[in-house]
Amino acid sequence: MLVKHYQFPIEIVACETWRSEVGLALSSRNKRLSPEGLEEALIIWKTLSFIKERKNTSSILDVKTDAISFFSSGSLSLEYLEFMNENTLLPAASWEEPVVCFIAAYCEGVRLIDNILV
Repeated sequence: MLVKHYQFPIEIVACETWRSEVGLALSSRNKRLSPEGLEEALIIWKTLSFIKERKNTSSILDVKTDAISFFSSGSLSLEYLEFMNENTLLPAASWEEPVVCFIAAYCEGVRLIDNILV
């Protein structure tokens, strides 16, 4: 959005997040986690998957509430879980928009982030 707005001569190429076999987003931060922490961090991917499964059955607000509750079944500390319009990065109001869910959480003092196009 900023690149387009300010007409920077930059091309942004979006790509899928690289993930481990079990779904955890690959990041150098993962090296700071214990084996137990890596297992606990999977709640992030599980929550994103939970959201994607429920997209067609509930409103964004209801899915967000349920997803936060689902996330709370794990041991990580949630910083945020937000649904944003993919193009504007403003809060998404409905599933009619291109919606991205962003999550940030702490595991063993390490801040982990992930997102998924819903």
